Amino acid sequence: MSSFRVPDTPPYIGRRRAGIRPHLAARTPGGTDDLYERAQLLKPDDSSIAVALASLDRDVGLRAGQRERALTLLDSLTTQLQPAQDAVVPMGRMAVFEALDRPDDLEAAVAEGRAMLERTGVRALENLVLFYGGRVHEMRGDWQAAIEAYTRQRENDPTDYSVPSRLGRCYRKLGQLDRAEDLILQTLKLKPSNGRAHYDLALVYQRMGRKDDAVSHLRQALNTWAAADDGFPWAQRARAKLAELTAS
Repeated sequence: MSSFRVPDTPPYIGRRRAGIRPHLAARTPGGTDDLYERAQLLKPDDSSIAVALASLDRDVGLRAGQRERALTLLDSLTTQLQPAQDAVVPMGRMAVFEALDRPDDLEAAVAEGRAMLERTGVRALENLVLFYGGRVHEMRGDWQAAIEAYTRQRENDPTDYSVPSRLGRCYRKLGQLDRAEDLILQTLKLKPSNGRAHYDLALVYQRMGRKDDAVSHLRQALNTWAAADDGFPWAQRARAKLAELTAS
């Protein structure tokens, strides 16, 4: 295995690797394939692939064809990376199991990430452990537990603009629509191009009976995903919901 060194500064283990930043900044689903292939071309069979996998933007997700090979790769790297390089392994596993919608495996990966955090102190893991812990609860429909996890995440990193919209999504599930609206609007104030927040707000407005507002935010969501692949699931859901609302 060729030599590769993850920089000592923890944030670089997250999303700041040179050479992959443009794909993450674009935040388009199509960038995921290119990111993976580019990592392979740079250093085949090297830990740079694991870094690239761990750096995938969680709003983009992993494509179905990459998920199993990603897990195989991460398993093979478990014994090959040195501290704190090996922190990328639980990062990658959490991302993959969330994309596969496997809450039990994700819960185990979160526990692995928490243990790695305690052992290495790699701060890049802290927010991810809180985020994916919340996702486990969301997948299981335990909205109150998800709210508690995302609240801790927000306390840990108040600058993360995406957390309010996640909280809003959970409050919508609990029927607390005014609170859901307020939280999702907080995300959109900071990041107007957040397609998922527009989509979630549209669902809130649909339940409020505000059809025109729901349609408006679905169209804004689709505008943010205009460059996405045809199979991007959130764009598919937004198109289906838009068709439902405009047909009624």
